[in-house]
Amino acid sequence: MALSFRLPTPTVGRDVPRSLVVAVEIVGALSGIAAIVMLSSNTVVLVLLGVLFISSAAMSLVLSRPSLLVNIAIITMWFDSVGVGPVRTGRVIAALTIAMVIARVMTSQWRPPKLQARAWIGPAAFFGWALLSGLWSSSSGAWMTGIAELTLGAIYAMIMLCFLEDEEQFSKAMKSWVWTGVPIAIISYYLYNMIESNQKDPAEENRIVGFTGNANAYAALLAIAVGVAFLFSRRAKTKLERFSYYGAMLLFMAALLTTGSRAGILQLVVTLMYIAVTMPGIERRQRVRTSLGGGVFVAIGMVIAAWF
Repeated sequence: MALSFRLPTPTVGRDVPRSLVVAVEIVGALSGIAAIVMLSSNTVVLVLLGVLFISSAAMSLVLSRPSLLVNIAIITMWFDSVGVGPVRTGRVIAALTIAMVIARVMTSQWRPPKLQARAWIGPAAFFGWALLSGLWSSSSGAWMTGIAELTLGAIYAMIMLCFLEDEEQFSKAMKSWVWTGVPIAIISYYLYNMIESNQKDPAEENRIVGFTGNANAYAALLAIAVGVAFLFSRRAKTKLERFSYYGAMLLFMAALLTTGSRAGILQLVVTLMYIAVTMPGIERRQRVRTSLGGGVFVAIGMVIAAWF
């Protein structure tokens, strides 16, 4: 099944002047030329020029098609920790988003949409509480790491708020995200078995982290992927498509076990229970039965998590 990256962009998304796009392209081209000229020069300078070149090219692409930022942000969630030194994928996306919002505000009549209080007051209160927790945190380093992760999540939410156009665009982006995760799940399972077979100390912990750098974070992505694949299987128009999503679900669940994450297993069962209970078109009696069955499923998941 092909990955669809080209999304229709309505006229409201084409509000950035062509001159600004050309200027960014020129900067990117000059950066690339400078990088080629200095191939034998200072390594640090070369890396900085390379980052500038990539950033300029990405900025040019997103300025010409703002809605594309949604696809980029969603798909790169699998690769949050990929990068060189402090330059990570998630941080690059965050910087690109802030630059994009500022550029659109300064060069057009576009303004970020206004939200109702019920949409932002809860997350804002949670973020404020996290900031205040620094007053009694026993480790300032851990506190700053947590704040950085929350800020990254807030910026990803900003991407959905400012650049998501309709449900169809989000659906296509999530389909691309699901199928991008399939080969990652296969590689994870293969690596896990390879490490297990060559492991000298049986007591040594073997946890696959994917491209996130953290086993629990990778497990959270896999748990969400199972739920998303299940929803797409319900929307499938052909049997082949439906069974393809079933196969993806099995691969994600197998990869989830390789992470050794108890929290990931609990998240999986709770997510599936939530989807089963809140799915539209279900009669009240069936919803009650589903809730009870989901409760049993969650209990079994807790036992499995405790066992692992």
